[in-house]
Amino acid sequence: MRRVSTLSPIPVLSHPAPRARLPCCLLAKRLTLCLLVLLPCGVSFAQEPEVTLDQLNHRAYGLLEGAPSSPIDIAQTTDGSLWLASQEGLSRFDGVRFTKYPGASDETLPTRLVYALLASPDGGLWMGFGFGGVGFLKAGHLTVYTEKDGVPGGSVTQLLLDHDGTLWIATNSGLARLRGGHCERVAGDLIDRVRSLALDKTGALWVQTVDRVFVRAAGQRGFRETGGLAAAENIRGVNSRLGVAPDGSVWAAFPNTMLIFAGLQAQSTAVTRLKGGYSPLMFDRDGNLWARKEGAMYRWENSRLISERAATLADIEKRSEPQRFRSDYDETFITSLFEDREGNVWVGRGPGVDRYSRSTVRPISLPPCGTGLNTLSADEAGTFWSECRRKADPNSFVLMKVRSGSVVTQYETDQWFSAGYRARDGTVWFGSDVELAHLAGNHLLETPIPPAARGIDTQAIT
Repeated sequence: MRRVSTLSPIPVLSHPAPRARLPCCLLAKRLTLCLLVLLPCGVSFAQEPEVTLDQLNHRAYGLLEGAPSSPIDIAQTTDGSLWLASQEGLSRFDGVRFTKYPGASDETLPTRLVYALLASPDGGLWMGFGFGGVGFLKAGHLTVYTEKDGVPGGSVTQLLLDHDGTLWIATNSGLARLRGGHCERVAGDLIDRVRSLALDKTGALWVQTVDRVFVRAAGQRGFRETGGLAAAENIRGVNSRLGVAPDGSVWAAFPNTMLIFAGLQAQSTAVTRLKGGYSPLMFDRDGNLWARKEGAMYRWENSRLISERAATLADIEKRSEPQRFRSDYDETFITSLFEDREGNVWVGRGPGVDRYSRSTVRPISLPPCGTGLNTLSADEAGTFWSECRRKADPNSFVLMKVRSGSVVTQYETDQWFSAGYRARDGTVWFGSDVELAHLAGNHLLETPIPPAARGIDTQAIT
């Protein structure tokens, strides 16, 4: 005999805010149940904007792996090698191990203090030194340019290649450009104590100093001050960076202020001033913003971030739902951010460096669940049905329809279903140890299993 039960939908529970990554031993103690979802090959953050930091592959490299502590800058040369500059010197990572550079057979560097790195398209590596000067390493040969060659004195804070191959050099005492082996200082009467450089989508060069921001449009000779910043604001350290957002706006982080410039492509001089400072900052290839504040990293999705303009960063955090995380190590001193050509994001920190990478398999959290989980059947358009025991009552169960990592429909039932099947007509069937059932609207149509077969969980339905 067929029995008809009316199921009362339970309000869909929203996901909690993303939490910090924890060691496996601690994760095992969490009551939140996770599924591993296999995504199509070639998935990217742009295609899956709902991917959170906790759903990325995370690998921490520290002292045991030979990683340098507090890397100031990171670059990747055309051979795939990752280079890291720190107070300990220059290190190279080949994907397996970290090695110090130079080795016994390499040319020596003028100093081990390398503060800035930049890979060149021809396979070389530019480096800026802590005591002044720059070097170009290619095929094992090092060419050095010093103050005698026109490089401004003081520590080099950033290097940038223009579209025409010009190397721009930011230093504690000013700005210079190196082209065709000739180096010259630029705007020496206007620009000093440079901290960061950026090229926007129009080819304009942006320069951030300790207290001002300048811009030079493509094809023009002179720089102009952008305004929008009180002279009392000072950058601390050398790890600040300008960032160019997907909409062409330019973001400048200062200790207590974030400035967002509309950008030259917008033909606007508008400046949005946000209270609070995030540094360092970086936009990845999909337009997501990575930034640090108060010892924690934040990540805003491009689609949410660019649409928001708020009075304070706290408002942006609230509206844009930033993804906050802490690694297994102390993160209070994050020194650098870098995205490699494979799309991995590297976070330099006190004990070493963390890597966050894309994955075709990612965990999803199912908030209603306590213990026990069955994935029963696939449904239409990438959805699937699962069931678990409720957290609040282990003797009741929740039947859930899941799409893109979120529970879109859920029902309470007294049956523990062990198998599921989607028929050609789209009907989804569920089987327990006492019955077969399928959903029709909000009704579960139940058909008892013959008495001789009861008491054994249904293994499969075809």
